[in-house]
Order: sequence, then structure tokens, then C-alpha cells
Amino acid sequence: MRASITIPLFPFLGGLSMKRFLISLAALLLLSSALSADDSLIYREAAVTAETDPIVGAVDGIVKADGAGNVAAAEAGDFPTLNQNTTGTAAGLSGTPALPDGTTATTQSASDNSTKLATTAYVDTGLATKVANDGTVNPTNLLSNGNFESWSAGTSAPPDGWTLNGGSAAVAREATTIKIGTYSAKITRNGDDCQIYTRIHEEKGINYFTGRNVTFSCWVNATVASRARIFVYDGVGLTYSSYHSGGSSWELLTVTRTINASATLLQCSLAVDTGDTSAYFDGATLVEGTSKFAYAPKPADITTGTFTPVLTDGTNNVTTYYYQYGRYTKIGNLCFFAITISVNNKGSITGDIYITGLPITPKNYSNNEFWNCSVKMMINVAGVPAATIYNQQTSGNTGIRLFFISAGGQTALQGSSISGGSQIFVEGFYYVD
Repeated sequence: MRASITIPLFPFLGGLSMKRFLISLAALLLLSSALSADDSLIYREAAVTAETDPIVGAVDGIVKADGAGNVAAAEAGDFPTLNQNTTGTAAGLSGTPALPDGTTATTQSASDNSTKLATTAYVDTGLATKVANDGTVNPTNLLSNGNFESWSAGTSAPPDGWTLNGGSAAVAREATTIKIGTYSAKITRNGDDCQIYTRIHEEKGINYFTGRNVTFSCWVNATVASRARIFVYDGVGLTYSSYHSGGSSWELLTVTRTINASATLLQCSLAVDTGDTSAYFDGATLVEGTSKFAYAPKPADITTGTFTPVLTDGTNNVTTYYYQYGRYTKIGNLCFFAITISVNNKGSITGDIYITGLPITPKNYSNNEFWNCSVKMMINVAGVPAATIYNQQTSGNTGIRLFFISAGGQTALQGSSISGGSQIFVEGFYYVD
């Protein structure tokens, strides 16, 4: 007697007689033969109502067919295991099935294997540290000479735009242990904690930075652990980075600080403390926001600041002043300046007059090369024509040497022309290395 089998091959098919089943199975085999090897096995649940099937023998509820026209009873090992993991981790991914916008992904249940694809979603944990797009981030480097390529005051003086602080500490230009460009800054502690620092609040004003986050980064190389680090100081408090590990390799140290509402300045410092040693610093970067960025020079490498000009004959200086002001802006290898001097007591100055105390040492040219600056106004300076162009001879000196044009040619301004109450206002520019 032929057994009667009812098999719901698809949800939309009702019970089938054996004849209809065989017709459907033949169509299924033809379809299966067209699939690739990976897709050739087809699984469907069957409800068997008799003990024996003459085609495949004993059947325990599940039938399998391959692409070669063969039908057999399915075994437990024939079924793939679907990934339904909702709590695991993989290669830096979090296991919570949530999408980046906060939507929770639908997770497949065991009973859905025949009708759904797995929908478990993993979220890259790196998204938590993405750069904010809220107007608080500016990747522009705010530090001038952060790569320490400019040392116009000398190789054992602080790099341009930076100031050395701390007992008998030393700073020097380093040409061997470098990370970026040609030079780095080597700082050596000798008895007292030390640092080189730069202040950048004057350009925008401290009120611009109060309440804002800034992130300071610098590459550091040290041979002793817990000696070299960096910090941000705002006149109210400071925030340190971690220390260099002392592993004799370059490490990027980073610190973020929210500038205090009562801040008076914004200072970035490179420090060696807690013990005598040397460390190297290169590629300093300060940006707005809480994200760190790879080093890039400040656009146009603009440095601004103040200095104190001195009126001298090379040996003697003016004794006292009513005021002596200097301001400068360095753009690339050009330094623009404005000087205001008012003499109280001239002291013993005689001979040719210079203005020294320039913020950045001028480039040393040949003996016959001059460059122009102009006197905007002079008061109580004797024997000098009212309309005069002044120049600096750049060879062998580090100050502005003043000349005036007279009927006899070019004449240097003399100390005898200066007296109490003399005022000189000078503007111009010069080249630096």
C-alpha cells in the first residue's frame, strides 16, 4: 500500500497528494540543478503522516535535494547555523545591535530562520571619538614655529616665538633627533624644573578663548620616564598631559583644557621636570576643540608680539625713557615693526645711533646692502631735515642704524642730536633667516 504524505513545502501551498508532490519535487530538482554549488542544497520542513516513503526510504520529517537529481533524508549536520549573536564583540566593534543614529536593529529569533535574514548590527566604537560638527572645532594650528625650524637668535637661544624659563635650564637647536622637518628643540633641565613656552592669546584676545576647549599636542622623545610632558596654562590653572614613557622614541603627547572664564592668557608649555635630563620636542600643535590633529604649520607662519627698543651708540645706552614701545608681526621670513621712543635722560650716548632690542635677529647681508624703513615723526631731534628716508645697514649689527639724506649725501644720526624730550617714531621691515 502506498503511503500518503502531506508536505507543506511553502506556506501558501496546502496539503499535497503524492502525485502532486512528485510533480512539485521534479520542478524543484530542475531549479536546484541551476544553482551554484554553494546554493545547491534546499531545506524545507515536512510533516510526514506515514512510516515509509518509497522514494527516499525512511523519512524523519525533513527532505533534502541536491543539484544532481538526488533526494535523501536530511541529517542534523546539513543545517547551517545562523549568526544570532547580539552581545559578542569582533575586532574593535561593540556588540550592542544599535545603528549610528541610535536606532536599535531587529534581531532574528530562532523561529525566524526560514523567513528572515539575520539583522544583528555592530557599531564601530570609533564613532564615539568622531570630530564634532558643532562649530567648536578648528583644525588650524594656532602655534607659530611649532616645528622649530626658525632660530634667528642663535642655536642655543630659544626658538623664534618661544621663551625659556627655569633656573639654569638650556635649550638648543637639534639636527639629529628630529620628527618633522630639519630641527627639533632640545630642552635640558639643570637643577630646577624648566620649560619653553609660547603665548597665543594676543592675536584674537583672551575673551575669544574663555569657555572654549583647546587641544595641545607635541611629539616628544626622551630616554628617562616621567620627565618630559606638555601642559596648557591660562593664568588661572593648568592641565598636564601624561609623561613620556622614556622609551627613547617619539611619542605624541596630548592635553585638552577648557579655558577658564577668568583666564588672563593662553600659554602652551613644553616641560622637563622632576629630575635632570634632556628631552626633544617637535611638531607642536594647538587647535580649538577636543580633537587632536596631525602637525601642520600655522598658515603664513604669522607671529605677533611686543618688544622693548633701546637707543644706543653701541657702547652707551639712553639712561631713562618716558616710554619705549615696540610691536612686530613676522610673516614668513619678513618682520614688520613699529617703534616709539621718548627720551628722558640721554646719558652718555655719542657717535652713530642704533635702535636695538629687535624681536628677531635680522638676516646678516653683505656690507653694501641696505633696506629701508621710515621715520613717521621725530620731535626734538637736532640737525635732521624734516623729510628724510632712514635705512638700516644689515651687515654685522643686530639693530636699526639710522641715516638721513643731506646735501652732502648720506649721514648717520649722531648722539649729539638726541636730548631729553627727543621722540622717534619708526616703522619698517627686515628679512630674517
